[in-house]
Amino acid sequence: MGLVLLLTLATYLGTLWFHFVFDDSGQVLQNRYVHSWRYLRILFTKQVWIFVSPPLPANYYRPIFLFWFLLNHTAFGLNPMGWHLTTVLVQMAVTLMVYWLVRRVAQDRWMALIAALVFGLHPAHTESVAWVSGVTDPLLALWLIPSLMFYINWRQNRRRRYLVASVVFYALALLSKETGIILPVLIFVYDWIWADDRTIEPRIRRWARRFGRNILRLLPYALVTLAYVGIRYRVLGGFAHPVTLMPVSTIVFTWPSLLFFYIKHLVWPLGLCAFVHLPYVTQASSPNFFVPLAVVIAVAISLGVWHHQLARSSPELARVQAFACAWLVVPLMPLADLSLLARGEIAHDRYLYLPMIGFGILVGLALRPLSRLPLRAFGEPAFQCVAFLLLAAVLGTLTTAQDIYWANNFLFFTRGAEVVPSNNAAVTNLADVYGGLNQFGAALALYHAVLKRDPGYWPANYNLGYTDYRLGNLTGADKYLRRAVAIKDTFPSAFFFLGLTALKRGHDDMAEASIRRAIQLDPGGLAYHLALGLLLKQHGNLQGALQQFELEHKYHPHEKAAIEQIRQLEHVQQKPAG
Repeated sequence: MGLVLLLTLATYLGTLWFHFVFDDSGQVLQNRYVHSWRYLRILFTKQVWIFVSPPLPANYYRPIFLFWFLLNHTAFGLNPMGWHLTTVLVQMAVTLMVYWLVRRVAQDRWMALIAALVFGLHPAHTESVAWVSGVTDPLLALWLIPSLMFYINWRQNRRRRYLVASVVFYALALLSKETGIILPVLIFVYDWIWADDRTIEPRIRRWARRFGRNILRLLPYALVTLAYVGIRYRVLGGFAHPVTLMPVSTIVFTWPSLLFFYIKHLVWPLGLCAFVHLPYVTQASSPNFFVPLAVVIAVAISLGVWHHQLARSSPELARVQAFACAWLVVPLMPLADLSLLARGEIAHDRYLYLPMIGFGILVGLALRPLSRLPLRAFGEPAFQCVAFLLLAAVLGTLTTAQDIYWANNFLFFTRGAEVVPSNNAAVTNLADVYGGLNQFGAALALYHAVLKRDPGYWPANYNLGYTDYRLGNLTGADKYLRRAVAIKDTFPSAFFFLGLTALKRGHDDMAEASIRRAIQLDPGGLAYHLALGLLLKQHGNLQGALQQFELEHKYHPHEKAAIEQIRQLEHVQQKPAG
């Protein structure tokens, strides 16, 4: 197991030199709430995207995740190396827990080693380990697995402290990521699989008694769940809010292609990318429905036949296989309602983080017959050792080749635009990177390509308008920023730059209206009050200008331009009349 942990560390060691990428720019660099302990209360009483103004749809209440970022910022500031190091350490800790869990339920050291190796090195985990903001699933597993293990301890010896520890860890899992709500289901499945029914009675009655007993054991977890749901309702204004409206039929018809995506990435993890082209399926007659459905059914039948064969030869191994299948399926259940996910965001490799536990167990179970072969090496089954080393070499190589695309934003978005050129988010973000490098020709070409394909795509309209503003193309800036605020009238920066554009074009009334709208949406926006103050000062409203400069200084105490303007106006007011 020490070798497994060393291989995990070696595989992800290169990520220590990676930059902050993708959502890290907002979640880490621009999120003042994780930069100071004075915001600690806010981390536990607001949603994850509170730093965005206005906040994005409130479906994510993850205070432990934000608290983790606060700890990292306290220790490392904005040095990404430290943040990546702690993420890798969490991955190693969870890998060790997977080994403990599998060894506990399977009573087989080699099966546990194989499961831990697959979990630690599988390329699908790149999104969760090489990306700082992807640490949500490792943090969830850090509490979820011990919670289940404490429950197993309590079930076997009835010591109350184990049950208390299990419930506490369950609460921490829920506060790390809402997917933690699956734990009671996993506990129920574990109890059902390893039920100790020695009574002789009709099967239906025995099952009914078992069901009732297992439900009663979940009462402490139900109380924690109710408390969590109450807090979540208070913070988010509801348990969850639809992001993409669609018929229920579309959701159901899309499930097979979604499951096929995950099956493929488990067994053939090549060409992985954070951006995925997985269209919604609207008809049962579509090949995107019945072909993936056939694959999913074939996989389910194969697992069922395997379980039946194991049940005849080794009932205990059949239980382990059923437990592994539960880990494959149950963590994906919260993702079933696709309306809660943004368009184009219904599938990600990070959603395989917990299911990988089940997949690792199945791999270990499949390789278990190798231990019965007579050849030995250093006292261990030789063929099992060879399989272990081959798995380590293949998975480690694939993961190392995959995680390089998370090194910086240029590589990350270039990869996305190459793998999924139809993904508007990938292409628009790549254009943003080019703009940041002052390669405006490449940026403008990509923006126009996206808008040619989808004229209503808001980010491309806004970013193209902003780029035109930077280049002094006020006509283009006015056109695309107007279109941006027409598509989404709740984003303050679009109104702010539309106001600055109008100001430079001599349309002062429109400039004032737009800047005031930006301030209404985000009173603390950088330079918003300063710009309005300069406009009022230009029109002779010195008192109004002074108020705006003071507000700018209030929200941004180190803004030198606001301080200078305050001094000038105070000096003017102190001069004697005449």
